Amino acid sequence: MWPVENGRVTRSRKNVDGTWVVDTQLGYTGDNLTSQTQFPTSASPLTTTFGYDSFGNVVSVTEPSGGVSFLTYDPVFNHFPVTKTNTLGHVTTTNYDFATGLETSSTDPNGAITLTSYDGYGRKASVTYPGEGTANETYTYSNTGEYNLTNLNNNEFVTKSIRDNVSGNVSTTRIFTDPLGNTIRSEGNTALSGINSIEDNYFDYTRGV
Repeated sequence: MWPVENGRVTRSRKNVDGTWVVDTQLGYTGDNLTSQTQFPTSASPLTTTFGYDSFGNVVSVTEPSGGVSFLTYDPVFNHFPVTKTNTLGHVTTTNYDFATGLETSSTDPNGAITLTSYDGYGRKASVTYPGEGTANETYTYSNTGEYNLTNLNNNEFVTKSIRDNVSGNVSTTRIFTDPLGNTIRSEGNTALSGINSIEDNYFDYTRGV
């Protein structure tokens, strides 16, 4: 990765067996990243450019094809992206709880609304899909802050339940984490009655992996 200008990377390259598989050049205006150019091995350079507002937010992205997407931000903090318009002119709108910065609803270009709620700690509590009167996803938190890797039933875990909005069937997954936030086990029911799936992850904490 090279070179560096004012502590910022201006070009990044990766060579595998004598071939440059990644070659990216970054351009800046002031503190803002304003261009990113990819150099494919067998094609012309592809440049994406970024426009900013006075608050340093990205408000436009121009793709190598010439298509432009746009973003607008909330009028209170000028920080949260409230509308995203893609290159085809399709608009997605997002609402937030400004006290927490968490997304509470999203409206897609077809007008379909997804609602998200949180508990008192800012953790996701439920998600309601478009057109549904009750939550399709629910989250409950158990043994918060408790870690017992030899007996996971006494360890911190999250139970995620998803209700199918057609069949009404509910699938449930328990996700166990270690003190670093890594998922160490995931347990879930399957489409086959009485058969559960278990996925374990192991980490070498002496090496940080």
